[in-house]
Amino acid sequence: MTMIPWRHFRFLAAVLTATAFPISGCQVMTSAEEDPPPGEEPPPVPGTPDFSLTVDPASQTVTPSGAAQFNADIQFLNGFESTSITLSTSGEPAGVTVDFDPNPLPHQGRSVLTLTGDGSVAPGLHTVTVSALSEGISKSQDVALDVTAAASFTASISPGAQNVGAGGAVTYDVTVTGLNGFSDPVTLVVTGLPADVTASFSSNPVTPTATSTLTLTTQPSTSPNTYDFTVTATGGSIERTLQGALDVNPPGSAWGINTAGSTGASNNCVIVGPARNDGVARVYVGTVTTGEIFEFTWGGSSWTSLNIGGSNSGEEVHNMGMGAGRGDGVIRIYAGSVDGELYELSWSGSAWTQTTIDATSGPVFHAVVGDGRGDGVTRVYAGRGGSVWEYLWNGSGWDATEVGSVSGVAHGLRLGDGRGDGQPHIYVATTQGGVYEATFSGGSWSIAQIASTQDTRNVNVGAGRGDGVNRVYAARAAGVITEISWNGSSWTTMDINQPVGDVLVHAYFTDGRGDGVTRVYSSGADGNSYEFTWDGSSWSQYTLGGGQNYMYGFDVGFGRNDGVMRLYGASFNNQLYEYSWQ
Repeated sequence: MTMIPWRHFRFLAAVLTATAFPISGCQVMTSAEEDPPPGEEPPPVPGTPDFSLTVDPASQTVTPSGAAQFNADIQFLNGFESTSITLSTSGEPAGVTVDFDPNPLPHQGRSVLTLTGDGSVAPGLHTVTVSALSEGISKSQDVALDVTAAASFTASISPGAQNVGAGGAVTYDVTVTGLNGFSDPVTLVVTGLPADVTASFSSNPVTPTATSTLTLTTQPSTSPNTYDFTVTATGGSIERTLQGALDVNPPGSAWGINTAGSTGASNNCVIVGPARNDGVARVYVGTVTTGEIFEFTWGGSSWTSLNIGGSNSGEEVHNMGMGAGRGDGVIRIYAGSVDGELYELSWSGSAWTQTTIDATSGPVFHAVVGDGRGDGVTRVYAGRGGSVWEYLWNGSGWDATEVGSVSGVAHGLRLGDGRGDGQPHIYVATTQGGVYEATFSGGSWSIAQIASTQDTRNVNVGAGRGDGVNRVYAARAAGVITEISWNGSSWTTMDINQPVGDVLVHAYFTDGRGDGVTRVYSSGADGNSYEFTWDGSSWSQYTLGGGQNYMYGFDVGFGRNDGVMRLYGASFNNQLYEYSWQ
């Protein structure tokens, strides 16, 4: 029998799991020399409920008093279920404090690990073991913390890849961060691009710590191809190299991605709309590690940002809704936080104010606004822990009513008419029970499962096929979008794509290309965003590209107020991305 190294076995197991390929009567043998390296776990047996832990990047360079962030990703395998994954570290040097956000994880997903030095950390290369424990199963992975006391700098590029139509231009952010007082000018040079692609920096050289915008401009004659390029950053005797990619498509056939700005923290959600009630759409982003909410405004040539509030405890702002939640025609923002509070943010005409609607037990994962009962009254709905709640403004306070409970966590909510019966319903994405539908009738709420899609991150209702028929779309941790259709007597399900290999977080519908065709859009844990098109008989998939790290936040809207529909992605790498069809 041919020996398969354990590393390749891990990949093989993932492929077999993703394709649901049956395995019987076959064993894969490994020898002593094929044992996994120290600090890493052997691969799970195919078919056995399990989970995986992936930590990136593999190493970070910091000062003795600096902070390094790593992403700890948990993915459930073969039907594994848990509502508590505990994370820990070992091996960190003296003087380093450890923080995971969140910890424990309430479902598969990402926790941000921050290692912060107090100034006394010994310089050198330190190995830190990151561990995860759930349901009696433990996983671990080693990362490197490189502590330096010498004057130096680090450099990064975001996003790592861009799509552009020939004749168009795209931008990248190149960030140079000084360490231990390094302040020499750093010169940036781009190599590897074809002659008809020009590169320019908004500032060059740059003095750390600073970000320079790299603009790559193509010509109509630029040949469609993927071009790998290198950015070399040189300061004093120190040189750093960064790798990027430019994917050139025929004219009018690509999504361009620009960076609208940074919140300075990992981002968890984004929503677009006129929250100031002035008719101007703006983009709002909620963060993970600081629990803040930022407002981004397009000024005609550039974006500006403003911190408008957020979690009182600094805990993660998980998701937001927008609408006239008090039924008075005034649009407000409603933010759910894992600290257990549901927040309302209002623009007074000169400043933002914030109040708490409810702070009972259990994290709030999502809030939406609308007429859920069909009685013409707008209310606020929120998923709190394993329950869905309804909030009615009574003129002086909020009256709370429990809509119903679900299996796992009520992770995503959406109001809509998924049955085409003219009745409003609440659709709930859950971490264990798939998708539920709640309906108000006869003076009370009823709630029932309509699709057993397991760990489902968010749900939406709309005519995703562009045929005027509303259907329910579930974005799942299995890396697929499931379309749930009402046939008049029961619900049927169909996955519209092959698994992308990582979590899909959202499902939105819009004419993103401006060609009159409604498509489905989603974002994923791999940092990419995706477009799905129904051609009348089948679905096709297009990868838009994206940023680095988890693209957890996603929305569509007229963020520039110019009549052009665009897509907006908020990433764990602190950036807000804007997608425009070129």
